[in-house]
Amino acid sequence: MQGPLTFELSVYDKDGNVLEQTHAGVDEFTAEEGSIGIPPKTALCLTKHRGLEWLKENPRVRVKYVVLKRHKQTFMRVQPRGSGFHSKDGTETVNLDIKTVLEKTLKDHFVISVGDWVPIVHKNEKYELIVRDLEPENAIELLNTDLEVDILPSEDTEAEINAKAEAKAHLQRFIDVMKVSTSMQYENNL
Repeated sequence: MQGPLTFELSVYDKDGNVLEQTHAGVDEFTAEEGSIGIPPKTALCLTKHRGLEWLKENPRVRVKYVVLKRHKQTFMRVQPRGSGFHSKDGTETVNLDIKTVLEKTLKDHFVISVGDWVPIVHKNEKYELIVRDLEPENAIELLNTDLEVDILPSEDTEAEINAKAEAKAHLQRFIDVMKVSTSMQYENNL
């Protein structure tokens, strides 16, 4: 079965360094000759938190035709942005059927790449997921594949976990220094 054509899109800085990269599938060409129309979901993957104005200011976009291998089984690890699935004020966890929401969202994606931002909508509220890991490749076709998804803790929760771990490690270093200091004082008193 022939699927969509797949392209790698990269935004470069003036020195030729890749700033952002994603992949997109094209089923039909409808833009005027000599121009490229980028759908909002692809633009989000290229601009992330910077917004569309950033893409206009950095017009160095390379489009490269690529052939992605087809895999019957794939794996994706995603992380909710910010506070994750919480109400706007952050006080309540939103109860959503993530499997159904993701299936609905991803049915319009031909391909997905590590680093992509995937906007999902639940009860008119928008949430964003960041693709942190893909297997077996860093970019995969989503057509006719069995996709297993793992949801990581949100960015805010991960930051809290890391802060607690760092505080615990700092406390342990302090305790270790105090043990050495106390031991040295004890030996000096003998």
